[in-house]
Amino acid sequence: MFKRHVISILLVLVMLFALSACGDQSTGSSSSSDYKAVIKKFYTAIGKADVKGFLNCFEKSSRADILDQMDEDEIKDMLGSIDESYNDEFGDNWVKEYKVQSKTKSSEEDDLVYYDALVTFGEDETEVTLPIVKSKTAYYMHPDVLDQLSGSSSTSKGPQKLAETFFDSISQEDAQKFLNCFTEDMQKSILDGITEEDVTTQLASLNSSLKEQFGDDWRSKVGIGEVTKGDTVDGVTNYTVVCSMEGEGDELTVQEIDGKFYIEDSGLF
Repeated sequence: MFKRHVISILLVLVMLFALSACGDQSTGSSSSSDYKAVIKKFYTAIGKADVKGFLNCFEKSSRADILDQMDEDEIKDMLGSIDESYNDEFGDNWVKEYKVQSKTKSSEEDDLVYYDALVTFGEDETEVTLPIVKSKTAYYMHPDVLDQLSGSSSTSKGPQKLAETFFDSISQEDAQKFLNCFTEDMQKSILDGITEEDVTTQLASLNSSLKEQFGDDWRSKVGIGEVTKGDTVDGVTNYTVVCSMEGEGDELTVQEIDGKFYIEDSGLF
């Protein structure tokens, strides 16, 4: 019984692909002539859950795009989640103890120059690459950093945490959280021709179905159990995560890629 519903959860992706086949609120700016300064303002804003400070780390047009995707309350929640994740992984003083190591030019277009900034955290010097952009003489955060941040609390914490986030995203009907359980390429494929609202609609339908079958508290009945590590091929390590509900069990396949974890999707299509 539970296995059938796990499969139905994953088949949401198939429905999304079928859909795809058919078919200024801030005036400040944290631009800086020093790329390290804008990174400092960026991380400070995360640590304080400072929505305005966070938005001002981006160019004006990027801020408008961000606010088209999420409102300020959602941004604040995201910042709080990221801060909590960083506290768990790097300690409560992470915002003061990270180190900006270098920047490397990645591309150039018109009057914009794109860089990857290397930042390290903790005693083991865990590396994080931040995309930044230089417009004329000022540096800003590149909006692609949102993809990295929004997935940080789920994809970096291991197979069990990812499985929990996966089921949470369905019970909460949270499209962004759901999408972040998959690789960036998969997310782009899903959103090729559809919107996050379409994803939310599918999640709402699935959540309703699970409530009818298992009760309104179905999510609390999902057990995330044993994790088994499988083979590593071309830098991708496979794991199976045992999931159960009311005595019925099934497995989710999770892949580790560059130290982050994603739901494996190749068997769905």
